[in-house]
Amino acid sequence: MATTAKSSNDRKARNVAEPRSPSPALSVPSTRPLPGASVHKAAKALKHFSLSRFSKDAHPHNYVPASKTRDASTVQSVQRKMLARQVAALPAASAANSGMTIALPAGTIKEVLPSFKGGTVDLAELLGLVRQRMQGREFYAVGNPTLTRLTRQSELQSQVNEIIATIKRGVPK
Repeated sequence: MATTAKSSNDRKARNVAEPRSPSPALSVPSTRPLPGASVHKAAKALKHFSLSRFSKDAHPHNYVPASKTRDASTVQSVQRKMLARQVAALPAASAANSGMTIALPAGTIKEVLPSFKGGTVDLAELLGLVRQRMQGREFYAVGNPTLTRLTRQSELQSQVNEIIATIKRGVPK
């Protein structure tokens, strides 16, 4: 009895709570029977349950069941069908980037774009102007993967040119 009182006093001195036994309500399983209607409803709802993200017949056209992914030809055939579908839909799709706006002061239009007449300009001349003035971050192309890739290429080339020029000048960056 002396050791129990001592350990209890030690806990109080250290401000530690006494260990408790689990609540009897939590440890005793319920002996009440489940309602039959609830059991029937749950059984009906879980009859066709699957951990799959999609139901048996409702899956997207690009879905390949896990059981068939080991066969490369099945995956390739699904990918080919998807590519063919996208290529077939390409002519009907409208071009997201069908134009470009260039803001220039009215006095400099004829200087930098001599072929400018009635709202049109020579494409080679325009691209030369854009290429000459583009520093990397002023030109954004969103949506069209080809323009995005070309823009990124141009940004990288600008960075490379800047690094080379810095090295040639001998100034540390």
